[in-house]
Amino acid sequence: MSSIDRRQREKHETQDKILGAARDLFLNHGFDAVSMRKIADAIEYTPAALYGHFKDKVELMRELCRRDFAAMDQEMLAIVGVADPVRRIHECGRIYIRFGTQHKNQYRLMFMTPHPREVVPTEDDLAEMNDPDRNGYAFLCKAVAEAVASGRLRTEFGDVHSTVQTLWAGCHGVVALEITHGDDPCVPKRPLKVRSELTLMITLRGMLRGNDVYHAVLDKTAREVSKAVAQLPPTLVQTSVPTSMPPATAVPTQRLAQITGAIGVPVASAAGRAHDVRAGRKSGAERKKNNKTGRTSKRG
Repeated sequence: MSSIDRRQREKHETQDKILGAARDLFLNHGFDAVSMRKIADAIEYTPAALYGHFKDKVELMRELCRRDFAAMDQEMLAIVGVADPVRRIHECGRIYIRFGTQHKNQYRLMFMTPHPREVVPTEDDLAEMNDPDRNGYAFLCKAVAEAVASGRLRTEFGDVHSTVQTLWAGCHGVVALEITHGDDPCVPKRPLKVRSELTLMITLRGMLRGNDVYHAVLDKTAREVSKAVAQLPPTLVQTSVPTSMPPATAVPTQRLAQITGAIGVPVASAAGRAHDVRAGRKSGAERKKNNKTGRTSKRG
């Protein structure tokens, strides 16, 4: 290795060390409370050494964002060869959840920490955001647009950005709960794969037209989820209504049974709701009868 290559490698290693320390400090103390001196102290460097790589903490934050988003984008763009746009949407969701749960600190800074106003995207950053060949969000938008154009999605999902951001919200919820409550003893633990697949399956079922061929793929996923749930220790599997909750009659369809049975949440049936309606009508009739009896007695 030449001396130039060695110096270049050492430069990259130093920058990685600085960026790692900056990420931890920004997450733990907030952007405003962190100075270049604090970052330098964390890695036992002088502030002057840091300024040789980054001119200020704004440039540090911008570089962190670029690197972390680029790492996630690279994983999403790896499925560019998948022809079916619905399959691409499904795989994007899986990749997003996998990346977030495997790189928790990066994800917290990317999506769970407000970015300071000083860190504004450059013109090159903005150009990349709209390029589906370089940006994960634009890549997902393209897949959704293709699914809409080919009539695969229901009409209410015709706005691409609304649909993409709804998908994003569902995936973000899975990752955020895993990061913040993954080890919470108060929450009955379920495998991440089960929760991830259920979220994506429920979302895609709601988006697709009823006769879409991709339902067959989701049916297979449902069977795999049911098999995974069946392998859980019996003490973890809840298939009945908890005693602290009012009873409910549950007669779901086969697909709902796969979903609700896997997550242990009962669904009130149409029969149960009809019973409530009839009971309400009966109560109203009784009130009318009592009022009429009262008026008759008063006249007498």
